[in-house]
Amino acid sequence: MAFAMQFTNAWNQPATIQSVEVVDPAKNYKASGKSQVLSIKEASVTGMVKLSSLPCYFSKIAGGESGVMFFDVTYADSNEVPCAIALRVHAVQPENKHLPESTAVSPPLKVGTRAAIILSAPFKADGWMDANGCCLEIGPHRFVTNPMNGTLDPSEQFAIDWIKVDGQGKAFRTDGKRSEDWLCYGVDVLAGRGRHSGGSDA
Repeated sequence: MAFAMQFTNAWNQPATIQSVEVVDPAKNYKASGKSQVLSIKEASVTGMVKLSSLPCYFSKIAGGESGVMFFDVTYADSNEVPCAIALRVHAVQPENKHLPESTAVSPPLKVGTRAAIILSAPFKADGWMDANGCCLEIGPHRFVTNPMNGTLDPSEQFAIDWIKVDGQGKAFRTDGKRSEDWLCYGVDVLAGRGRHSGGSDA
């Protein structure tokens, strides 16, 4: 399950997120699945927030600051996917004498049961590589969260940049400075129909 959640520190003092767990409300809020996400540099950013003011990941959120945390929750068996999940967040605010440490649990979030859509190949022939797509890595597409109608919209979450490579793993001829040097240049994009397969989405 690939999704993102907005975190906001409503206090006027900084807060540090120490842990975030995906839990199952139907099983007494027991931890559910395994979540791991990586930055484009392949560094773990699991449980960290991409602040609105900076294109970086942090565990510490300043007072009044907001950001987005990404999740990629996996299960060994699709039958283990719960009907709903929640987030259990543990944070510390040493400067807040009234509440220096806290644990909060979000309201249940319904998990979609609609079967995932599997699309046919967008190009002919082989040698095509997903150079930038969902989900483990938070690349330039999934990184995007635009304000839309009063909410943050992860409109590029499942976008993919396809690149064609040859038998040696090269994506272009010569130095690749010209568009026509790239092996994918001028290739027709196919408009195929999708089909449904078993699975869940959040």
